[in-house]
Amino acid sequence: MRQVNVNVLPATANTATVIGNTIDSNQLIDMSFHLVVSDSTAAGALVIQASNDVAQVGQTAQNFVPTNWAQVSSTTQAAGTQQVIVQLSNVSYRWVRAVWTHTTSGSGTVQVNMMAFGE
Repeated sequence: MRQVNVNVLPATANTATVIGNTIDSNQLIDMSFHLVVSDSTAAGALVIQASNDVAQVGQTAQNFVPTNWAQVSSTTQAAGTQQVIVQLSNVSYRWVRAVWTHTTSGSGTVQVNMMAFGE
């Protein structure tokens, strides 16, 4: 069984919308995304996006950049001082990423970690 535990949105100042790293979700089945907001004045929303863009001949998962993204249904989670977990089961997307949309700036950071299991 394949297990992946990665930081998909590195700790960044909560002053703007931030798009996390693209994750190759090939053969991953279940995922959870953990949002951590480090200060009590920050507020915003975490959204998980997915893409099924196809790499061209000669491109690998390491050098391919998807361009077409859609929000995964029911993954928008408003957050402030609390931590949030978004779970996805029976994943059928080729690529995923986390997007933080800030609504109230804070002095701390936001970050998102992902845990996933697959074949």
